[in-house]
Amino acid sequence: MFWISKKTATYSEAWKNGFVDIHNHLLPGIDDGAKSVAQTEAMILGMQELGITEAVATPHTYPGLWQNTKQTIQTAYASVPKSFITSCSSEYLVDTSLVELAEKDTLLPLKGDCVLIEFAMMSAPVSGLMETLFTLKLKGYRLILAHPERYLYWEKNLKMFNPTSHALSKIPKTILTSDELERSQTNDDECYICDDGGCEYTF
Repeated sequence: MFWISKKTATYSEAWKNGFVDIHNHLLPGIDDGAKSVAQTEAMILGMQELGITEAVATPHTYPGLWQNTKQTIQTAYASVPKSFITSCSSEYLVDTSLVELAEKDTLLPLKGDCVLIEFAMMSAPVSGLMETLFTLKLKGYRLILAHPERYLYWEKNLKMFNPTSHALSKIPKTILTSDELERSQTNDDECYICDDGGCEYTF
């Protein structure tokens, strides 16, 4: 009797043509991510070992917790290596202040019209969620939802995002950070989200 070993592909093998990380907390000192440029550089080395070749920095903009602005993000971005972190954006909490940023043209999209968003983790937004998302869509933004597996309060109500029943046909999306790639496992909710035709970015 003999055993046939099963080869396990590494991230660097899977990403041999390059991989751009668009959800991370690399910028130093402005959210719960890197605390210094030295820590940013160490995180970059770890990401490169995984095969990641480029990153768009996405610190939190979370009113009441991380009060980042376009200026604070760009100032932090000026302090980091540009050979790996090639541009800066943000992971925006969805609330009414997000519309205000869009009105003032002070959002930092990932690229073009793509904006990375998140919802509160512990409880569903009380009111105004769909109105905020709809307003952003009318302004031409494409919304990418970070870590949808965290929003368990919508586990029984995913149909609210179904493109056949709501105007927001491109929500939600799935974006995972490199460490979440290791931890995450596909579940029924994620399959539902991706099967409804509204998923453009899945990792």
